[in-house]
Amino acid sequence: MRTPDYGDPRLPARFWAKVQPEPNTGCWLWSAATMSTGYGAFGVTSKNIQLSHRVTYLTLVGPIPEGREIDHLCRQRACCNPAHLEAVTAQTNITRQPRVINARAASHCKSGHEFTPENTQWFSGGRNKPIRRRCRTCRLAMKRRDRERQKAEKLGRRIVAKRADFEAWLDRQEQATGRGGEQDVAS
Repeated sequence: MRTPDYGDPRLPARFWAKVQPEPNTGCWLWSAATMSTGYGAFGVTSKNIQLSHRVTYLTLVGPIPEGREIDHLCRQRACCNPAHLEAVTAQTNITRQPRVINARAASHCKSGHEFTPENTQWFSGGRNKPIRRRCRTCRLAMKRRDRERQKAEKLGRRIVAKRADFEAWLDRQEQATGRGGEQDVAS
C-alpha cells in the first residue's frame, strides 16, 4: 500500500489547514482544538467531533479492524500522519506506552521495597489510563498515616469543642459571681 501524501485531496482543505508537517520527525501535527487527552479534535459536522488521527486513518488507510485501536508509533498524540499510525489490540497499545515499559522495568518501588508477587498490587488508573502497579507495603503505610491523621483531626475537633464548652461555663461562673470578667489591677 502506498503511503498517503500530506495534503491528500480525500480530506477537505479545512482539515489540512489545521495540520502542520514537522520536517524532523515526519509527524503531521494537529494545530487546532485538542481533547483534554492531547488528541486532535476535528469537527466532521457541527455535531460530530472526531479524533484527527482516526479521521486520517479511516479516510486515507481504511476501516479499523474489529477489536483494534489506533496506536501512535511516534508517541505523539497530536500526530495524524497515517504512516505513524497502526491498528493494534488494546493490550499491544498499552504495553508500547513508555510509562508502562519504564514502570515494568523497575524492580523496586520509590521507597526501596522489592516488587514481588506478594508485594505488588495491579490496578487500572481509570479511563484512558494504563494498568499500573503499586507497592503493597507503601500502600498500607499510606492508609495507616491517613487513619492516624483522621483520628488526630477528630480528636482536635473534640478538644476545640470542649475548650469552647469550658470557656462558656467559665463566663457563666464569672457572671454569677458578679465579676463580669473584670480583673483587679494592683496599684
